[in-house]
Amino acid sequence: MNIERIKQLGKCCATEEPLHTSDNLTWVQLAFKAQWDFPVHGNVLTGQSRMALAVVHDCAIANDNDLMSEIKYAIELRDDEIIYHPLSELQPVVIKTYVIAGIGHEQSITCLRCNKTSYNSNDVKNKYCNYCKIFHEG
Repeated sequence: MNIERIKQLGKCCATEEPLHTSDNLTWVQLAFKAQWDFPVHGNVLTGQSRMALAVVHDCAIANDNDLMSEIKYAIELRDDEIIYHPLSELQPVVIKTYVIAGIGHEQSITCLRCNKTSYNSNDVKNKYCNYCKIFHEG
């Protein structure tokens, strides 16, 4: 299914506005596991795969509200059909925001938000980014 067909048949996963009235389509990566084949996203650094996507209308992007909290559906494309999966029915996934590399006392932590690496053992132990000034979860 091509983009024009998605615009013709689809609706916004946040506002449910018809996509054919939108100038652009914005694909949003979701922190939910997809149980289907297409479309999905992944992250080679964290090893996460088969994550769900949503497509949103321009009006959802223009809102000053938090877009992620407004998205209600993930989208599946199968043949010439668009299937909307309510997020309430999908398995949430914690997205890793860091990567620890090395062995023993030679470890480092790389923040996936700012892409900076620290070799400080306390930063590694506490999953801390001294550049962003945040503690990573997970």
